[in-house]
Amino acid sequence: MLAKHRPEYAERHVESLRPSYLLCKDTLYVCILKGAGRLYLKPVVDTYSPKAFAKFYTAKLAINAADIAYGRVLPFYEAEGLFVEVILTDKGNEYIGS
Repeated sequence: MLAKHRPEYAERHVESLRPSYLLCKDTLYVCILKGAGRLYLKPVVDTYSPKAFAKFYTAKLAINAADIAYGRVLPFYEAEGLFVEVILTDKGNEYIGS
């Protein structure tokens, strides 16, 4: 519907200059597990390459959002000699500290 009225939304393209330049991060609700409660997936995708990271959590908290970045993503790129410049999120509560 949006693309119909605003043609600039019909085709969106994210352009990255190199690996690790722009990472996209989100939180996805997966399901409810018996005995564990809600299950969330936190994926992080490199927009330049097919590289992606993901980890499951049982809460949608800021500490979990930071955990995947500092525990998996940033150490991986540091080991490769690359610097992450931008991480794009949807400004969910787990990313803005609310």
